[in-house]
Amino acid sequence: MDGNEAMTKLAQGSFSMIALGWQLPKLRGMDVLRKLRASGGNIPVIVVSGLDRGEIADDLESLGATQWPPRHGGWRRGLAHHRKSREREL
Repeated sequence: MDGNEAMTKLAQGSFSMIALGWQLPKLRGMDVLRKLRASGGNIPVIVVSGLDRGEIADDLESLGATQWPPRHGGWRRGLAHHRKSREREL
Protein backbone atom coordinates (compact mmCIF):
# COMPACT_ATOMS: atom_id res chain seq x y z
CA MET A 1 0.00 0.00 0.00
CA ASP A 2 1.31 3.47 -0.77
CA GLY A 3 0.68 6.65 1.20
CA ASN A 4 -2.16 7.83 -1.04
CA GLU A 5 -3.97 4.52 -0.59
CA ALA A 6 -3.45 4.79 3.17
CA MET A 7 -5.09 8.23 3.20
CA THR A 8 -8.07 6.85 1.24
CA LYS A 9 -8.48 3.94 3.67
CA LEU A 10 -8.26 6.28 6.65
CA ALA A 11 -10.98 8.49 5.20
CA GLN A 12 -13.26 5.52 4.57
CA GLY A 13 -12.99 3.64 7.83
CA SER A 14 -12.80 3.72 11.58
CA PHE A 15 -9.66 2.40 13.23
CA SER A 16 -8.56 1.91 16.82
CA MET A 17 -4.88 2.20 15.86
CA ILE A 18 -2.62 2.45 12.83
CA ALA A 19 0.68 0.73 12.07
CA LEU A 20 2.26 3.13 9.59
CA GLY A 21 5.31 2.57 7.42
CA TRP A 22 7.59 5.60 7.48
CA GLN A 23 8.97 5.14 3.98
CA LEU A 24 5.83 4.53 1.94
CA PRO A 25 5.89 5.19 -1.80
CA LYS A 26 4.08 8.19 -3.33
CA LEU A 27 3.22 9.83 0.00
CA ARG A 28 5.65 9.19 2.84
CA GLY A 29 4.47 8.00 6.22
CA MET A 30 5.51 11.34 7.72
CA ASP A 31 3.15 13.12 5.32
CA VAL A 32 0.31 10.67 6.04
CA LEU A 33 0.75 11.27 9.77
CA ARG A 34 0.96 15.04 9.26
CA LYS A 35 -2.32 15.03 7.27
CA LEU A 36 -4.00 12.74 9.78
CA ARG A 37 -3.12 15.04 12.68
CA ALA A 38 -4.05 18.19 10.72
CA SER A 39 -7.51 16.74 10.10
CA GLY A 40 -8.01 16.25 13.83
CA GLY A 41 -7.31 12.53 13.83
CA ASN A 42 -6.00 11.36 17.19
CA ILE A 43 -5.79 7.64 16.42
CA PRO A 44 -2.77 6.00 18.08
CA VAL A 45 -0.05 5.49 15.46
CA ILE A 46 2.77 2.97 15.71
CA VAL A 47 5.43 3.87 13.16
CA VAL A 48 7.34 1.07 11.49
CA SER A 49 10.64 2.00 9.89
CA GLY A 50 13.94 0.52 8.86
CA LEU A 51 15.62 3.73 9.96
CA ASP A 52 17.30 4.13 13.32
CA ARG A 53 14.95 5.70 15.84
CA GLY A 54 17.29 8.62 16.36
CA GLU A 55 17.07 9.57 12.70
CA ILE A 56 13.34 10.18 12.83
CA ALA A 57 12.60 10.76 16.53
CA ASP A 58 12.16 14.54 16.27
CA ASP A 59 9.72 14.21 13.37
CA LEU A 60 7.79 11.46 15.14
CA GLU A 61 7.44 13.42 18.36
CA SER A 62 6.39 16.62 16.62
CA LEU A 63 3.72 14.77 14.62
CA GLY A 64 2.31 12.94 17.62
CA ALA A 65 3.29 9.37 16.83
CA THR A 66 2.29 7.09 19.67
CA GLN A 67 5.25 4.70 19.40
CA TRP A 68 8.16 3.97 17.15
CA PRO A 69 9.62 0.66 18.26
CA PRO A 70 13.08 -0.62 17.33
CA ARG A 71 13.38 -1.60 13.71
CA HIS A 72 13.94 -5.34 14.10
CA GLY A 73 10.64 -6.86 15.22
CA GLY A 74 9.79 -3.95 17.47
CA TRP A 75 6.45 -3.32 15.78
CA ARG A 76 5.18 -6.58 17.26
CA ARG A 77 5.99 -5.31 20.77
CA GLY A 78 4.35 -1.98 19.93
CA LEU A 79 1.18 -3.72 18.77
CA ALA A 80 1.11 -5.92 21.89
CA HIS A 81 1.53 -2.81 24.07
CA HIS A 82 -1.37 -1.10 22.27
CA ARG A 83 -3.61 -4.13 22.73
CA LYS A 84 -2.87 -4.25 26.47
CA SER A 85 -3.60 -0.52 26.77
CA ARG A 86 -6.95 -0.96 24.98
CA GLU A 87 -7.88 -3.91 27.22
CA ARG A 88 -7.25 -1.76 30.31
CA GLU A 89 -9.53 0.94 28.87
CA LEU A 90 -12.39 -1.54 28.46
